[in-house]
Amino acid sequence: MKYAQVKEVLSGVTLEAVAIITRVAEFLRRAEKAGRAETKKFPLMMHMDSILNAEAPVALDWDSFGEF
Repeated sequence: MKYAQVKEVLSGVTLEAVAIITRVAEFLRRAEKAGRAETKKFPLMMHMDSILNAEAPVALDWDSFGEF
């Protein structure tokens, strides 16, 4: 399901993780513009934000995590 559908199904349920992901991603984008952070260093957070807020497909780029 797309997140928009999930919101409808779970109407009235507080989804704290969604709010946290959205706010942290917004903060990281602002911090990047100010030269204080690099969003590419937070690939999972930014990918989750794109899934929730831009309806991006679930397709995490595992190479963005670097070497293990």
